[in-house]
Amino acid sequence: MLVTIERLKLDSNRLYGVIVNESEQLVCLHREVDFELDGYIFIRTRDINSRITDTPSQKYHEKLMRKEGYWKNADRFVRSLPIDSWATLINALTEKPVLVENENKSAHSWVGLVDRCTATNAFIHCFDTMGVFDDDIDKVPLRSITSLQYGDRYTQTHFKNLKTRTNNADARQSPS
Repeated sequence: MLVTIERLKLDSNRLYGVIVNESEQLVCLHREVDFELDGYIFIRTRDINSRITDTPSQKYHEKLMRKEGYWKNADRFVRSLPIDSWATLINALTEKPVLVENENKSAHSWVGLVDRCTATNAFIHCFDTMGVFDDDIDKVPLRSITSLQYGDRYTQTHFKNLKTRTNNADARQSPS
């Protein structure tokens, strides 16, 4: 069933999708964008102002998505991810491509591969819009994370076409 989630303190835009899993700390939403399910977004439960369900509009959208063949069941891997905390989730996503966001006033995001995670920090090996890895691995305090996206077209497409971590210097100089 499609839901609409509002997180007014962080974002005036609503999130749309299907709830895949939830804990006291986090909610996993199979995100809907323009009638297509595009990856997953994990958000903090405490940031949710409202969940709107079972509206005529949502029922109609779900019907259209099914009719057009856009409806997909959540991936088994994602359904099995531990979401007790950011640390357990991020550890389960080691070496996977993610988009991590701090949507607070000092808004910042990190796109890259999860390197590792401790009880207090995630370490992300970021890549740029040309698919080139940064030289350093970014340290992201878990307390600053407001959302994490996984399995979306943007990060998955980059992941398939990334330059290897060892040929960064060559990739930066290559005009192609």
